[in-house]
Amino acid sequence: MPPKKANKPDGVQRLKGDLKNHTIGSLYLIGGEESYLKQHYLAELEKAVVDETFRDFNYEVFEGAGLTADQLITSIDSYPAMAERRMVVVKDLDVFKPTAALKEDLPAILSNLPEFVCLVFYYDTIELKPDKRTKLYTTINKQGCIADFSRLERHDLIPWVKRHVRDAGKQIDNDTCDYLLFICGTSMTNLLMEIEKACAHSATDAVKRSDIDAVCT
Repeated sequence: MPPKKANKPDGVQRLKGDLKNHTIGSLYLIGGEESYLKQHYLAELEKAVVDETFRDFNYEVFEGAGLTADQLITSIDSYPAMAERRMVVVKDLDVFKPTAALKEDLPAILSNLPEFVCLVFYYDTIELKPDKRTKLYTTINKQGCIADFSRLERHDLIPWVKRHVRDAGKQIDNDTCDYLLFICGTSMTNLLMEIEKACAHSATDAVKRSDIDAVCT
């Protein structure tokens, strides 16, 4: 599991709480700089909502650029097949600056989501910038959850790095962890690859600076 971080935005805490308490809602916006966390929590929502046996009937993904209001309405109003719920994921559609094909209908759509659907707007390559001045923001904030996953600070990442090193059968001390983060940055997706490389290079039971210097970028 990803590391915990204090002072997370309310939306992140709410998403975590919904997963922990098995109280998954009908609407989520997931975005932010940290791709690893975004992907992790999208996958956790999928596991919580979608019955794998009937996944093909109850899980649908759209690219936001070409999505029309009719397509979205048809998808979210389709009753789950042989399951309690269905999940609809829309990638890279900025709901606060929607396309012309959605602009007029989106507020009404999001205000009347069926309880059996879990609709997720996933901000993969575009930035999640909620416009709190709009009525749409009020609707989304009331009906759903806006989870913005920012990059973690280096001191928050150290326990996470140590855990992944330990999972690889190695050890690493705090100073060496900090050195790895200094060299490789704080992207968790990138760090997973660099941790794997450093552990594979280590000839002892511990990852050292020399391992990081030899193979990490």
